[in-house]
Amino acid sequence: MQLSNWTEPAPDIVVFKPRSDFYEEKRATPDDVLFVMEISDTSLRYDRYVKLPYFAAAGISEVWIQDVNRDVLLVFRDPRGEGYATSAELRRGDSISPLAFPEIRFPLEDILGPSRV
Repeated sequence: MQLSNWTEPAPDIVVFKPRSDFYEEKRATPDDVLFVMEISDTSLRYDRYVKLPYFAAAGISEVWIQDVNRDVLLVFRDPRGEGYATSAELRRGDSISPLAFPEIRFPLEDILGPSRV
């Protein structure tokens, strides 16, 4: 996903707006992104302190980072400059609705998978 002329991170999961051509005719832009998810085991620092500012600067409205080692989901919303105005840390027992699909709730257990503890 190209965010600028110089930035093309490779997120683990990207949910794009539906398009009739399935992005065959034109490459996706940040305006096409509903939300991004990173799965972070050894890459947490890079995902949080390098990639996240790129996503914010590009105007990606929502980013989820699964911190595999701490078994939590970090949620970032409302991009402002190179950061996000809203952030939350969710744990097992919590649930989340993406901004793009407020009527759908995901239990954190479905996102985090089996407990590693």
